[in-house]
Amino acid sequence: MSSDAVYPSLHGNYSEESIVGPYNVYGWTKLASEFLIKMIDDHIIIRTRFYKKNQINYKYSANDIFTSQVEISNMPKYINYVIKENYNGIINIGGKKRSDFSIYKKINKKLKTFKRKNLIKKLNFNIAKNATLNLKKFNKIKSKYE
Repeated sequence: MSSDAVYPSLHGNYSEESIVGPYNVYGWTKLASEFLIKMIDDHIIIRTRFYKKNQINYKYSANDIFTSQVEISNMPKYINYVIKENYNGIINIGGKKRSDFSIYKKINKKLKTFKRKNLIKKLNFNIAKNATLNLKKFNKIKSKYE
């Protein structure tokens, strides 16, 4: 399992062939792991971002950070689809483009909006602006099973 953090996360719609350029240490560690995994002939590297519904207890969320996050409970099913296809290589797995706020607001009705720039100031490290994934390969596989 890798991460959408291997992409620069500025303009979104990153495909598996997009140039990588992690924006933080986490992304660099994921990219280093991918490099090692690629040494194995048969491999699947899944670039994704997910969340767990019952762990969304934030007071604020950014309405100007966009991702292709998917609820973690869907990941086993999605991984199984890719395995059934005997897929080999890198694949993006996720959902449609949404702001973090729009995802989390459905879970936490009291959630208030926040701007990315304010979050960066508070955290003191860089975070994604638009880490949305091009899901063309995944959606083709997914359509066979759903």
